[in-house]
Order: sequence, then structure tokens, then C-alpha cells
Amino acid sequence: VAVSENTKRDLVSMLGVSPERVDVVYPGHGSPSGVTPLDERELRRRFDLGARSVLLSLSAKRRHKNLEPLLHAFSELESRPILVLAGYPTDYERELRARADALGITDDVRWPGWLSPEEVEGLWRITVGFVFPSLYEGFGAPPLEAMVRGVPVACSNTGATREVVGGAALLFDPHDAGSVATALRRLLAGGLEIDRLKLAGVARAAEFTWERTARGLLATYEQALAGWGAADRP
Repeated sequence: VAVSENTKRDLVSMLGVSPERVDVVYPGHGSPSGVTPLDERELRRRFDLGARSVLLSLSAKRRHKNLEPLLHAFSELESRPILVLAGYPTDYERELRARADALGITDDVRWPGWLSPEEVEGLWRITVGFVFPSLYEGFGAPPLEAMVRGVPVACSNTGATREVVGGAALLFDPHDAGSVATALRRLLAGGLEIDRLKLAGVARAAEFTWERTARGLLATYEQALAGWGAADRP
């Protein structure tokens, strides 16, 4: 069982598995939690956001998450919000912070590590958009987490990310900082395009339910058991 068509192709290509032996069953999204979002005033104080708008990215500080080109793209913006790069810290974060300093955007970037559920929900509530520049994902849950909350998304056109978001997000070439910057400008501009993406994102995320996952897994088990029984008969 693969969590995306992209992962299925990788299994077939790298392991030589027959395509007929691999079913694709999408996971559901983690629906909005029942926690109360952190009060906006406290949230802005805690992360030193002031009164500025917020652009959010959630991922580990790892190289394949491709945050360095995002920093370059962000530095090209004429009018910058606060970029919140939340996610568990790694040794690579030191390089990212040095790059932000070299680009002159240190005052515009925040680097929180692990966040409480209340902090995460608070950030979802105030962000103007979510950006996800990852080079590779087997599925890619964070964009869905944004879309189910009505947050517009800009993300990579590679890996499973494009497959998951469908036509409900702005896509960019994650290898090209200029392409990322263009998508960020469109995201921050708002207007009818972004209003459409918000609605399309909610509709797209609604397709990824755990009930659908369970039915897909059940069908896979039934098929596997039927084949096993047939092979076992004299």
C-alpha cells in the first residue's frame, strides 16, 4: 500500500515491484483540533510579530525541505511580512540563519522549534498564507492541514505535493527562487485568485478522509486474502 501515486512509481522504479502489486490509499488529514487557539495578542507577543502580517511554513529544518531557496525568494519581496519557519531544529538551522543574515532578512524571519497545539492553531488563524517548498514528499500533509482551515497555499510542483493539492494551490519550481518569489507575490496580493484558492482548498482537503482510507485498506486486504485463498487451493 502506497500513500500516493508518486510513492507507487518510486516503489515500482526502485524496487522492481510490479505495479499490480501496489495499491494507492491516501491517508486522511488531521482535522482541525479541538484546542483553543492561543490568543492573538499573546501569540504576537510570544513570537515578536508586532502588527505585521504573517507568512507560515511548517517543516523540519532539513535540507530536502528546501528552506534556503525560500529565504532567497522571500528576500526578493518588495514588501515583506514576517516569515515564521516553525519546526523542530537541526544542525542545518545554523546555516539557514546565517543565510538569512547574509540576505538582510534576519529581522523578518522567526525560527520557533516545537510548537504547542494552541500555538499552531493560533498561527493558522492569523497567517495570510502557507508556503511549502519541499523537494520531495511521499505524501505531504502540511498543505492539506492548511487547506482544511481555509488557508491559501503555495507549494512545490514536485513529488507527491502537486498530486495532493490538485488545482487548489499556487505551484512553483522549488529549484528556482524566482519562481518561488512569483508565487509568494501572488499569495500575498490576495484578491479573487486567493479567495478561489481558499474555497478550492477546503473542498480538496475534504476528499482526504480517514473513512476513505479505511475503505481503501479494506479493499486491499480483501483482494490480498482472496488471492491467497486461491493460491492455497489444490
